Amino acid sequence: LSSCCQAVHQGSQYIGLSLTPYTLLDNRKIEELYNGLVLNKNYFFEASFDLARWYDQYNFRKLREAVNQSDWTTHSQVATANAWYNPIENSIMFPAGILQSPFFNAKVPMYVNFAKIGAVVGHEIIHGFDDKGSHE
Repeated sequence: LSSCCQAVHQGSQYIGLSLTPYTLLDNRKIEELYNGLVLNKNYFFEASFDLARWYDQYNFRKLREAVNQSDWTTHSQVATANAWYNPIENSIMFPAGILQSPFFNAKVPMYVNFAKIGAVVGHEIIHGFDDKGSHE
């Protein structure tokens, strides 16, 4: 039990991802990221394979690099209205986009909003320990 409490304490120390990845507004950074990506503009199906191949190559290039926990390419889904457990980083991805209905409502007391968001956080934490979420 003490190791579980220690794990929860360590997890509470890691809250540091930016809510707004300003890099998404930097065209130079976007062009750097997608340098080398060539898509077939005539056939969607082939373009989807081009993108998949490029993404695989991108991920393979990152294999030998140190993990950057604030990498904007990994944490750029700020508008996503969903939360998820990320087993690779052993972290919860909690984009700002989830702070909307039904999980957040400015017209209800704040304790109601905290309870709703707390339920989502608790749900995602459990995925770190269950058979399905911890291995996806």
